[in-house]
Amino acid sequence: MANELRHADVISGRVRENEYEHISEHILNDQATGDMVYASSATQLSGLPIGSTGDFLTVTAGKPAWTNAFAVSIGFADDIIFTLGDDDDIALVLRSTILNINTPLANVLIGTPVTPAIAANSLIISAITADGDILMAGNDGGNSKAFLFFDASTPDLYLYQVGGTWTAGATTWTIPAHTLSGSITGGSQTMTGMGTINGLAITADTGAITSGSWTATVISPVYGGTGVANNVASTLTITGAYALTLTISNTTGITLPTSGTLATLAGTEELDNKTLDSSVAKGTWTTSGTWTIPAVTLGGTLTLNSQNFDAGAGSLQIITTGEQVGLSIIGTMTSDQSVAMIFYTNSSSPAAEDMVARLAFNGNKTGPTQWGFAEERIHIVGLGVGTEEGRMEWWVTVSGFLNKAMTLSGVGLAWFDVGVNVDEYYQVASTQVVGARVIDARCDDAINSGDATTDGVIDALRDAMISHGLIAAT
Repeated sequence: MANELRHADVISGRVRENEYEHISEHILNDQATGDMVYASSATQLSGLPIGSTGDFLTVTAGKPAWTNAFAVSIGFADDIIFTLGDDDDIALVLRSTILNINTPLANVLIGTPVTPAIAANSLIISAITADGDILMAGNDGGNSKAFLFFDASTPDLYLYQVGGTWTAGATTWTIPAHTLSGSITGGSQTMTGMGTINGLAITADTGAITSGSWTATVISPVYGGTGVANNVASTLTITGAYALTLTISNTTGITLPTSGTLATLAGTEELDNKTLDSSVAKGTWTTSGTWTIPAVTLGGTLTLNSQNFDAGAGSLQIITTGEQVGLSIIGTMTSDQSVAMIFYTNSSSPAAEDMVARLAFNGNKTGPTQWGFAEERIHIVGLGVGTEEGRMEWWVTVSGFLNKAMTLSGVGLAWFDVGVNVDEYYQVASTQVVGARVIDARCDDAINSGDATTDGVIDALRDAMISHGLIAAT
């Protein structure tokens, strides 16, 4: 049996104790350096061959075995420190007892910690290396995206891809200086101790402002105000670096002067029947409905940003008054590939003989009517997985109608409507088939064999070769 522990042949005819116990008297079948001995049964000792570098010793079917990956869960007792890195850079521990605020924990929380108090049986993850950062990321379609990052040298905590609802819990959430990029929906909440708010516009329609001094502000009756300007006459003049918010309710309007400069209009406003002259457009333009653009002259490059031109049921036309110009696709890549013009028919029920692309060449005839003179058509032949096949057709107008002049199959077979007219030589596999006639004096009508049947066959072959341009009789 392989790997079985057995006794070697004795050194002499009589077995002495020192011979019986000699290290060379106990060996394993196929023994090699690094093998281990284990009990394969209650009565048998066997050997376990050495594993590979980095393998773990585990148990399979009640016997020891080597593996390169853990196949079972591994448990660590409370307060056992698990470290990562050659220098124990990251420490993980399940703390079994309460740890007070700002309290060091050997080999986990070092120096003078700035930490909250934690309850018993809490998990602690700590970077031991000086200024060691911690990053947590997820997989978004094959691309890693960070969602949590702690910069230990600052120290700052960054949250990425933030969404959903944020809840502060039972503690107070202190927010530092922050620039909002969207609206905050407060619901029925109370804001206290807000201090000074510059540029506040209240747009809700319920609730009353019951305390504080509101100077030079129109407070609606629904907020406990009078609806008229407080300390403001018919003319409002603001000087210095102060912000002014004008809130309009009901049908009240604002009349702007005919001269001067409207420096800022940062809110979401609607301007009707207005003409923008020599204006500069910035930022992102959005529309809530259909945006009809009149004739526009571009002054720079139009970047599509992976968007589409949707022509609806019509056509997208490029009109030019120049000669030999039109659509030019320029590739700036540095690889060995090229630019591409792709025709894609996105059909929900494709079938054989469907036309997937049509390239038409039109022009004017006697009148201004557009007329088709040639077309290239691509058809589906086969749709099976692994057996897809297409067909190319060339149509040319003759006698006022498009005629299918040539067809090319997927396997390389070509069909021509009438024939092939070759100016020089027609070749098959680099061998000339039809070309200049060979004038041979032997190609005459003389009877050479003396047999009428034989001469008739020869004459028929000669006539066929002459009619196809292969030879010419003298």
